[in-house]
Amino acid sequence: MTTHSPAIPLHITQFIDDHAPGYVACTLRDAHGIEHKFILTTRAAGRPELAADSSYPQPGALACEIEFEWEDDAGTALARVSTRRPWAAASIDGMSSFVVAAAQLLRAPAV
Repeated sequence: MTTHSPAIPLHITQFIDDHAPGYVACTLRDAHGIEHKFILTTRAAGRPELAADSSYPQPGALACEIEFEWEDDAGTALARVSTRRPWAAASIDGMSSFVVAAAQLLRAPAV
């Protein structure tokens, strides 16, 4: 049986470098509306097929670990996620822990 990590959606804005495996600029919007910027390999961004001549923007997804889930006072389901595993990914500001709306999470179906 294969298990898949949950993931958070990304907005891939541009191709940065074609040095193998290829690097893209991406953004993640957290539950507070703050945009976090990443430079990731195309594989870590969930889109290994992207290249410099692909059209942008593109959707992507970054695998993560769910650290904690809860509901805020308004009843909104939230999750704190870490992007340290499996890709050791951090934003350009060095952040790897984010609070996102639980509805944002992409989860593998239960088997």
